[in-house]
Amino acid sequence: MNPGDAMATCMLVFFAFAFGVLLTIFVSLARNAGKKDDLEELTKDVRPSGGRGRTHRSSPRKKPRQDQQRESWERDADWWRKN
Repeated sequence: MNPGDAMATCMLVFFAFAFGVLLTIFVSLARNAGKKDDLEELTKDVRPSGGRGRTHRSSPRKKPRQDQQRESWERDADWWRKN
């Protein structure tokens, strides 16, 4: 093989490899495109009737009581307001 042809041969090998990777990705996407998700079937009855997609209600945050002891390194909640 001519030394000048090595660069072209390496480029052809690289492009063939890249094409094979892309072809594999597209074939796997095409095979799985029509399948239904198993999780959708399992969680169908968990969704609320409201249709927003939330499965639980978030609890409101509890504010710390003033009489609770704080650690020595903790600041007050409104430390940035004080001048």
